[in-house]
Amino acid sequence: MPYPTPSVARSPVRHRRWQAWLALPVLGALLWAAATQAAPAPWYWWVSKLDGQRVCAQHMPASGWERAEGPFTQAGCQTQQPRALLGGPGR
Repeated sequence: MPYPTPSVARSPVRHRRWQAWLALPVLGALLWAAATQAAPAPWYWWVSKLDGQRVCAQHMPASGWERAEGPFTQAGCQTQQPRALLGGPGR
């Protein structure tokens, strides 16, 4: 009596398990790439509608404020000064 031949086809459960393991590094790489594109929030001058007081902040301080100027890249709502070149004037 001949022995039954083993099936050479892969089981669907085993195949899906490998797909899940292959998807994890791809998902991790996509999340890492998205995180490297993140940037800090810009700064704005906010003016109070009540008394005209000005505040530099990244988000609206409270209700009753409106955005006046911006966006700025630094705290204090100042524009970034260019750095002096090495060997240039003012050294």
